Parts: sequence; C-alpha cells; structure tokens
Amino acid sequence: MQGLSSTFTGELYKEWERCSQRLVFSEVVSFAEKIKELAENDNHQPLAKWADDLKLQTELFSTPTVKTLLQKYAGFYR
Repeated sequence: MQGLSSTFTGELYKEWERCSQRLVFSEVVSFAEKIKELAENDNHQPLAKWADDLKLQTELFSTPTVKTLLQKYAGFYR
C-alpha cells in the first residue's frame, strides 16, 4: 500500500479537502472513482468498498452520508 499511502499527502489529499469543504457532488464522484482505481490496483478492498459506497451515496444525493464517508477517508491512513 506504499503507493496509495503516498498519494494521501499529495494531490488526492487536496482533492479530498476540497470535496469535504465544497461538497460538489460531481467532484465527489470523480474523487471516489480515482480512489477506487488506486485501491483496486493496490488490492486494498476496504478502501475500494469505501469508494463504491461514497460514489453510490453521492449519486443518491445522500448529503449526510456523503459527509460521514468523506470524514472516514483520513482514517485509512492513521
């Protein structure tokens, strides 16, 4: 998971912050898709499932759940 964890402090971290602050659903879906691809490439199933959940809840316009899921993202690297 070295490659995936190093992206947490780079552009993806900035994108996560932006998504969390602005909550623009199209940006959140794009972020979830990027995370899922990286997670699958690193065989990180919990993170891939999280990305699927985030995308689904965003597409359902479930704002409270999307906020909660975005908050959980940082927990994958603590």
